[in-house]
Amino acid sequence: MSSLRKVSQLARARDVPGLCRMLRHRDTQARHRAARALGEIGDPAAVPHLANALHTPNDPWLHQWAIGALRTIADRQAIDVLIEAMFSSERQIALQASQALAATHHPRAEAALRLRERIQGVFDVHDLLADQEIGPVLAVIMRSEQFAIWPSARRRAIIEVGLQLGVQPPRAQGRDLAKRGLFISGLDTARDLVSGIWHRRPEVRIAAAGRLAENQQRWSVPLLYRRFQRESTSDAPAAVLAALIRALDQLGDGRGIMAMVGRLHSPEAATASEAARILAAAGTANSFEALFRFALEAMLEPEEGAGPGHATHFPAALAALEAAGSPAIDALVIHIDDPMPRVRLILLDLIRKSTHPQRLELLRRLCLDPFAEVQNEAIRALAQVNTSESAHFIYELLDRVPRARVIEALGLMSDPAAWIYLKELTPEAALITGTALRDMATPMQQSFVQLIESGPAGRALSVRGATDSQGGFRLTVLTPPAGPCMIKIVRPPLTRSDPGEVYTGELTLARGTLHEIEARVDPFFKRLRVSALRHIPLTELDGPVSARR
Repeated sequence: MSSLRKVSQLARARDVPGLCRMLRHRDTQARHRAARALGEIGDPAAVPHLANALHTPNDPWLHQWAIGALRTIADRQAIDVLIEAMFSSERQIALQASQALAATHHPRAEAALRLRERIQGVFDVHDLLADQEIGPVLAVIMRSEQFAIWPSARRRAIIEVGLQLGVQPPRAQGRDLAKRGLFISGLDTARDLVSGIWHRRPEVRIAAAGRLAENQQRWSVPLLYRRFQRESTSDAPAAVLAALIRALDQLGDGRGIMAMVGRLHSPEAATASEAARILAAAGTANSFEALFRFALEAMLEPEEGAGPGHATHFPAALAALEAAGSPAIDALVIHIDDPMPRVRLILLDLIRKSTHPQRLELLRRLCLDPFAEVQNEAIRALAQVNTSESAHFIYELLDRVPRARVIEALGLMSDPAAWIYLKELTPEAALITGTALRDMATPMQQSFVQLIESGPAGRALSVRGATDSQGGFRLTVLTPPAGPCMIKIVRPPLTRSDPGEVYTGELTLARGTLHEIEARVDPFFKRLRVSALRHIPLTELDGPVSARR
């Protein structure tokens, strides 16, 4: 029986295994007809055999019929084969596979086509990451023929995106990735990591140290410390030193931290500041604690044991902790109940300047501190947050702290919620909401506004507020003077040669009143012309107060 006749019989019998065997027949036409028949039957069981047929050398017609059959079957397995074929090293197979994928309208096929466009151009796929098909597509691409010959930078970019989506790169890429500082669990070896520690590129050394610590490879501590010593005596990047300190600390060795603490005591300010930044960049609980303790000791009197360098360099330690942000607060919050008030004061200052998600709750807790200075500073810090929530927290302290302290704190705020509480607590206060204008329509942005007493002394009657993008501002005077006062607007210098601007104008305040005003610069006389637009008794306010626009 001829091979072509046998294929016809197998096709009539819908014998998929038999047709799959014919894909390997020495007769070229028999292979072609078998591939076409498998496409007509559309059985997914043929997909692996059709995929193998794409690797048959010197048979472009078989490739075309196999791709057509895969397009007809179009299940996920067939789509994956077509995606891998789209990234074949043979141009004709890649072109036919992309055309077949476009014809299927399958979600995974469409994701693959979109991804191919990005890979061929600027590789930016962040807007595609939400597509659940992107991860499987990347997994297929990473085992394709084209991927193996792409430039290493492109391969790394694709692998990094794949890792974000939980896609494991091919094992064959492990050594190549390790040389570039991308260590992946299950692919990297101890030899790769040790080589990485001594690599010439800083980013590879950083990645290798991090992987050793993550995998808790305690045998590597001597190697890490030796590398740290070498980096410490050279002009090494701060990021490398921080990574080695972090790795050593995570593996239970604090020698790196102690070495940096020693540098904090250096008589050279630059050396101490760099050490503080490195400890903060290490980002471990112990490195933050070391910086915190150094700053605390710096507040001690010399006779109490402060070492050399403390008095000069402790601001650098505090600045490094402030720059570290929320992670530093998370590590140091255990000191919120420390028996020493000065410890709580330092922590309070860090919390005040942070953007920690629990900042308000932590400040609220410190507002009830038994030490008066800590309590006062915490209440002022809540006022500086200047939101309706912080105003509410301050108001809730009425039964826990002196009433005058609550009123004073609310008076420091410009949020409308604080004014509603002030109306209840001190009906004699004067509230001012206004707009600062340079001419008929130009707002004075980024300027400071304050009410002061008339006369040469010019004692402040309110806190110094700031104008918004529309020139709007709000101020509070808890005890308005009997006579006129002055409103002072300062526009700070914008350049070194710019002296800035200062304008003043007269304003009369009435007790228990909301004043809506407009302060306009008179360019000829270099002063403010203040217009009272409206006076509203506080007793008539029953909702939020907005700055006039």
